[in-house]
Amino acid sequence: MTPFTRPPPDPVLDAGTVHAWRARLTLPAPELRALAASLSDDELRRAARFRFAVHRDRFIAARGQLRLLLARYLGLAPSAVAFERGPFGKPRLAGGGPRFSASHSEELALYAVAADREVGIDVERVRPMAALAAVADQFFAPGEARALRALAGEARARAFFACWTRKEALLKAAGVGLTAALEAVEVGFGPDPAVLRRAFSAGEEPACSTVVTLRPAPGYAGALAANGLELEVRCWTFAEEGSAAETDEQSEREIEA
Repeated sequence: MTPFTRPPPDPVLDAGTVHAWRARLTLPAPELRALAASLSDDELRRAARFRFAVHRDRFIAARGQLRLLLARYLGLAPSAVAFERGPFGKPRLAGGGPRFSASHSEELALYAVAADREVGIDVERVRPMAALAAVADQFFAPGEARALRALAGEARARAFFACWTRKEALLKAAGVGLTAALEAVEVGFGPDPAVLRRAFSAGEEPACSTVVTLRPAPGYAGALAANGLELEVRCWTFAEEGSAAETDEQSEREIEA
């Protein structure tokens, strides 16, 4: 698993390469205000609908940092980045441009950006749940559900969210999201990268995707998927202009505090 490190001054998005970015969602008030100023009216309305301030602030941080990140690749102001949705609801850049995917869970967000292929990314806080095996029976492939039932306690929780994030990332890369059944493809818990052949509907030509497990922070599971083979993934920690990007060690200390 590739560690998250400080990015170069001007990351170049080459063909065959996917950039994975990690961002913190607990930010000082001045940074949140600056990010909120870049959001669209629709995004601000969505933020206002959150009942609790912590959830509103995390939404603003996640959307604002996504805009800031994509703006760097596009050479635009963050507020000028425009989005639209594909046929199955996956967000994309209006008018074309790099493909991207975003996910957030509690205090962390992950973003994936690629020049020449569809990508998907997912992050989840690993947490105890009373009915993990029952959920796996419903949403996992039979072999995955059996493997999960052989585990217990923390090992079961880690395996569940590792498998779940791999599935979510793969479905996002395919552009179908949860319109396809999670049990439609078997990703397993084994070492990666894994190359998977998947077809989500009858008669569809099977396509190849590469799925990579990410290590975003202690207590979190993450995965990235991209269509095609021979994939190079570069993992960086996001920071606004003028602020220092964190290393894995620095981020882990703060999240655990």
